Amino acid sequence: QMTVSGTKQNELLSAYNTLKDAFYVKANDEFQKLSAEVAADSSKAESMNKRMEEIQKEDVAADIDFALKNANSIVGTFVFTTTFHGMSIDEKESIVSKMNDKTKAVKRVQEILTAIETEKKTAVGQMYTDFSLATPDGGTLALSDLVGKTDYVLVDFWASWCGPCIRSFPELKAFYQKHKGSKLAIYGVSLDDTDANWRSAINTYKLEWSHVSDLQGWKSAGAALYAVNSIPATVLIAKDGRIVGRNLPVDQMDKMLSE
Repeated sequence: QMTVSGTKQNELLSAYNTLKDAFYVKANDEFQKLSAEVAADSSKAESMNKRMEEIQKEDVAADIDFALKNANSIVGTFVFTTTFHGMSIDEKESIVSKMNDKTKAVKRVQEILTAIETEKKTAVGQMYTDFSLATPDGGTLALSDLVGKTDYVLVDFWASWCGPCIRSFPELKAFYQKHKGSKLAIYGVSLDDTDANWRSAINTYKLEWSHVSDLQGWKSAGAALYAVNSIPATVLIAKDGRIVGRNLPVDQMDKMLSE
């Protein structure tokens, strides 16, 4: 919880918190309703997932709107620096363009600006950036060992402690089973910091693709190269080494690979 001094800043923070609280109440009500529907009819699970994704987008849109309108206030900067993860490069840059030099000089804003530049280098249409990390058996595997051998390589950033990552596994495993071989390889990059947890998750969830990690958590060298600041995150690379998608829904990737 953030506290700020000054009446205007307090009022602004209070307005933001009221906005978010109302949104979360609405989102939670909808989640409970959808969960009950899925419990009664499991075929509705996919439409529930889609609706939850829409709700997440609405949440991000509210943060963008607030940060745009209050770019040079303490509260607006706080909102931007704590919620930028869900924003696209263009959305982040639109907020930064409203900032004055004093706001841009804030240390956390500076770090985000650096990350935006990294993200641009690994955006859709760019050539992939290679890196090499340790495998669970003590060897090393480079991304370049996989790129070009199959039609596509999916780089999947995940961790054993990440709930949304674990929830994504059934769909990802089905996608892999359908296309593995000449069509698809997966390069799993774990943001774990404990060797035992990393290996245990690979075995528990039966993740049969290639795995690497430097066990540095959020300081993962691979994550830094691709400006990954929330997980799960994916990067889809074509045979020629070009990045063709970032964080694409599995059904969209399935369509691309089936064509």
